Amino acid sequence: IDVSQSVEPTHPHGLEFLFRDCRNVSQFFQKGGVKEALSERELFNAVSGLNITADNEADFLAEVTATPCKDDGDARISANSCLSMGLSC
Repeated sequence: IDVSQSVEPTHPHGLEFLFRDCRNVSQFFQKGGVKEALSERELFNAVSGLNITADNEADFLAEVTATPCKDDGDARISANSCLSMGLSC
């Protein structure tokens, strides 16, 4: 994890950054031949605790950008947190 690229949980683009990171991680393992690698959408939903079910990437990303970040007042990771971990691949 590249901490210097991380953002606060309430950052307005945090979910977009997280989706981008999920795409990079998913592609890395898929290119490496890992059959069990989650798709970018499956990974995003698992990490974020959201359940976005759009059929194509454009609609999925539109839902991601329309989802407001929530500040639940708790610094711990929770399903209601909007987190981006700034992973570098």
